[in-house]
Amino acid sequence: MSKVSQLVLFAKADTTNTHKEINFGIIPNFQAQDINGKTGVYVRGCKRILNTSGIRHAFNGHGNQLKENERGQIGIIDIDFELLTEIFNTPDSVVRGNNNSRGQHAVVFIKKIGIKTYHVVMSLVESRKELNLVFSTMYIKK
Repeated sequence: MSKVSQLVLFAKADTTNTHKEINFGIIPNFQAQDINGKTGVYVRGCKRILNTSGIRHAFNGHGNQLKENERGQIGIIDIDFELLTEIFNTPDSVVRGNNNSRGQHAVVFIKKIGIKTYHVVMSLVESRKELNLVFSTMYIKK
């Protein structure tokens, strides 16, 4: 079982709100320049982080198949998180998202895989005097 699958299972089962995360590494400079040019968000040197809070938020907002179908979307399932590396490394497009409730900038990685178009929203978060792109949510359009 992959580290991503283990983290997703933990996040869904945990009742204590324990914080755990996976670091997907630093955004390559060429990609950081591309993101900055397309979104105006400076991400050079940022790590890409997936944490339990983001996973729970994604399932709460986009995990119900019926509600997502009403929106013209597809509910996320555990296995969708396994695609994050591919979505981060080879997005079809990157756009600026809406700032979150804390005023943090958002970057949306978009990738079509099969009949699904994944939208992965990452927030620019300052932590211990370093900037990270932290997973906020994910939704899938048909």
